[in-house]
Amino acid sequence: AFFDLQTGFESERMEIPISMAHEPATMHLERAKNAPSTVDHTLSPVVTGGSVIGIRCSDGVLLAADTMASYGSFQKWRTVQRIHQVSDSIIIAAEGEMADFQEMQTIMQRHVQEHEELDEGPHEVRPGQAFNFMHHVLYARRGKQNPLWLTSLVAGWGPPCSRDLCATLEGTDAFKERSFLGSLDMHGSPLESHILATGVGNYMALPLLRKATNEAERMNAGYEPDTLTLEEAWPIACEVMRCLAARFSQCSNRIQIGTVSADGVDISEPFYLDDKWDVEGYYRSELGSVYEKNEMWDGDILPTLYDNMNMTEMLVAEDTLEVFLDTSSELG
Repeated sequence: AFFDLQTGFESERMEIPISMAHEPATMHLERAKNAPSTVDHTLSPVVTGGSVIGIRCSDGVLLAADTMASYGSFQKWRTVQRIHQVSDSIIIAAEGEMADFQEMQTIMQRHVQEHEELDEGPHEVRPGQAFNFMHHVLYARRGKQNPLWLTSLVAGWGPPCSRDLCATLEGTDAFKERSFLGSLDMHGSPLESHILATGVGNYMALPLLRKATNEAERMNAGYEPDTLTLEEAWPIACEVMRCLAARFSQCSNRIQIGTVSADGVDISEPFYLDDKWDVEGYYRSELGSVYEKNEMWDGDILPTLYDNMNMTEMLVAEDTLEVFLDTSSELG
């Protein structure tokens, strides 16, 4: 016979056998002796993905993420899809441990299937319900010291109320379908906003998104930030992801964009963003000319100190460098 720790009854499928204890105070210790010796806990992330961003629009929600997964600091996999369709009205994206993201996908798919098998009421999972369910899952895993090491964005389109309340609010403004965007960290802390980003994106992407929605000017005047359309948000998301690819080592310029609206879910095929390395700041500084731009340079590599120099000038430069690095010389 086996003991189910959740229900307190015997079961044939649990891995912890029943053990009788003479002292109730030591009963948990005797049961622990028979517990499985290997427990899969994410103590630190191994295969990770970079920042993802989200924009809530008037006619839907947009999520953007690159397709690279890093093994530590090694940029190893570049074809990993990090935007997942949960249902016809919900998509999720995540930064963090990719194995935990796959586990969350499995949990959400099981949750959707359970709702489809209900005998009564609406069978679809609404965005707010999915968001709350993920919140409880992440918080429960955190409480068991076995967290899902990821920060997730949840985007959806549908009524902003639960399945039970919708029966009483049908026909009112509260029942009207609208866009939803929320964020959850590894501790299950929920956050809803019109623009969201994860990880380093909080410092690099959010300022650009705030500028695109005129957040400071509008809120200082007592108004909500500007609401973009999906058509307007698409090029903005591309520019923000280009910024992350240039400044964050765990983001690449191969991205995907997922949208959810009244028409359903659409996740684009991966595409590349145009790099822009021929920036004036790479050649000149406030102190004067650092590099003279090489007209023959095609952009594949950055110009070096020896561009446009003949061999004699190169040797003189190297000799001068050796003098300054020679600590045994009289100059030191």
